Amino acid sequence: MKDPMEITRLTTDEPKNNTETMLNYSYAKDEKAFLRYGNGEENIDICEYISQQAKEKGCKVEPEDLMEGACMECDCELAILYTVAVQAAELRGRLKLYEDAGITLDDLKNEPLTVEELKKMGGKPYWHESLSNLEHSHNHWGIMPGYVAENPQDYHYGEDWMAYRREKVNA
Repeated sequence: MKDPMEITRLTTDEPKNNTETMLNYSYAKDEKAFLRYGNGEENIDICEYISQQAKEKGCKVEPEDLMEGACMECDCELAILYTVAVQAAELRGRLKLYEDAGITLDDLKNEPLTVEELKKMGGKPYWHESLSNLEHSHNHWGIMPGYVAENPQDYHYGEDWMAYRREKVNA
């Protein structure tokens, strides 16, 4: 049975089906955005593609013009396509970094660590949040001492303090 907290990978450099192709249709490489297919070409620079399409419509925008912001104030379908393709390439690139790092939904949720999770945290960084209302209590980053990780309940875990994977931002 698949773990419901596992993130299904969405990014790939070699799409094998229509869904993978759609999710990776626009991508970034060497600080440029590309389309997997366009005008009968594979891996075409989005600026080249938009320029070719614009010429067919009577517009004289060059790829270099697009890189300098031409069309950004236009609301024609090519300007919209350019904007959406660049956005998709940027978001795909960022998502790929998370997927490559193996970040899971549990990591993103930033729920308090369970006692079982704490037992594996000896020597690792964690966000310490004090549950005390005392003025001298404060939240901070720390390295989990091995002896605390072994028996967090002995140190009033869940009563006086909580541990998180990332800094907890109170709403």
